[in-house]
Parts: sequence; structure tokens; C-alpha cells
Amino acid sequence: MADDDEAIYAMARMTGGRRLAGQVFVDDGSGGATAHDAIRSGAETSAQAARLRILGTDGSLLAEKVVATDGSWSHVLPASYVGNVTLQLVPAPGDIPISERSSGLPGLVDASPHDGTFTFEPAAGTDYLDLDLGVLPAPRLTESQVASISSGQVVSLRHRYHATSEGTVSFDTSVLSETPTGSYAIALFDDPGCNGAPDAPLSGAVPVVAGDVVCLVVRVSAGHIGPGAASRSVCPLIRPSHGPQPCTKASTPIGSAAKPPRG
Repeated sequence: MADDDEAIYAMARMTGGRRLAGQVFVDDGSGGATAHDAIRSGAETSAQAARLRILGTDGSLLAEKVVATDGSWSHVLPASYVGNVTLQLVPAPGDIPISERSSGLPGLVDASPHDGTFTFEPAAGTDYLDLDLGVLPAPRLTESQVASISSGQVVSLRHRYHATSEGTVSFDTSVLSETPTGSYAIALFDDPGCNGAPDAPLSGAVPVVAGDVVCLVVRVSAGHIGPGAASRSVCPLIRPSHGPQPCTKASTPIGSAAKPPRG
């Protein structure tokens, strides 16, 4: 009986705190799962080498947990702790946060459901065991380039987008610099053969799944420039389907430098 009493007392001490727990996983929609929903299902796998920082009301570090190989993490708040806690995901190099299972938490403050950070106020005597977070390998837009053209010429610059989850992606461009202003025209084209030959103008969202490659061509046309140096620097942008985030620069700027006409 003495041994049983001691076991009961030890359990009572463990349940005096509040347990925070969850898992970090690759929320890419594999195996029929829904991508970016913070619910692990289908063939979605655990995230490797991620860490989770738990911050107090004043921003102090309460704990830093290394996520286990199965994606799980856990922390017990002391029963005496009063105030908010902030969960802050630190993904492995090459990964980005994508989703948070935070709906319905008391006192929730969540500026973005895709940044891996949210704050809530744990109720006394209550465990929270489904604080799951999703990550993705960062998608890539490759083949940054520089080309030179003369007035009236056109240059086509190839790019490839490598998708890492299910969803849609849209493409756009941003002019970083242009000299003289208004001397160039730019258009995006689909490249279904991935051979640098532009096909139809690229408009609207493109459906993708993890592992898909979308090939596109950025076509830059130079108008009449006149003598003297002229240049334009443009940057392809991507708009993912996982939420209202600003466009993300997916490659370093590409440039088009125009040569003045001879004579």
C-alpha cells in the first residue's frame, strides 16, 4: 500500500502543471492529405531538426524544445505560472513555417497563420496537446540571369519553379530599376517543354503538387533607347496559395542591359 500511495502522490505532482504538446510536420498534402491546414494526415512526414521556443508574457525564454524524430514536442508549465505564452517555431535550415493549429485557444493573438508564431493564455489546470505546426521545404525559383540587348530587340530568360506542396502558384514581376524609365516591356510566358521556348502568356494561378516543376520564360523587349547607357533590372515574384502574404522574391534580380544603337 505504501508503494501505491507514493505512486499516486507522484502523479498528482505531475498533473499540477499544464502540459503543452504537439507535433511539427511537413504539411505538404502528401498521400491525400490537405496541404497547409496544420492537421497531419495522409503520408505527411515529421519535420526533422526543428526547434520550438516558448516565451513568457515579457518575452523571456521559458523553454526551447528540440523536436523529436517523430515530430513531437512537449513542455510542462509550472502550476504557478500566470500569463500568456508564445510559441515560436524555428524550422530546420531550408524549411519555412506554413501552418499553425491555434484556432479556439484562449486569448489567441495570431498575426499570421503562416509564420509559425502565435500567443495564447493557457487556462489554469488545462492541458493543450494539439499545438501542431506545419513546415515546408522552401520552394525555389531558379536560373537568375543577366542579358544584353539593343534597341528593338527581345531577350527571353528561362526560369524554373520547384513546388514543395499542393496548392496553386501565380507569377508576377517587379521592376527594381529602369534607365530610362518606360523603355522596356516585360511579359511572362509558359514553357511547357522546359526548353526555353515561350508558349502562351502566363496568367492566373497554376495548380501544383509537391515535386512539380513549372517552367516559364521572362521576355524583355527594349524600345528605342537612344545613345548612352540604359538598363533594366527585374525580379520574378511568386504568389503562393497558402494565404494573403506579400509576394516573395524567389530569385536574385535578373537584369537586361541595353546597348545604344551604332552610328
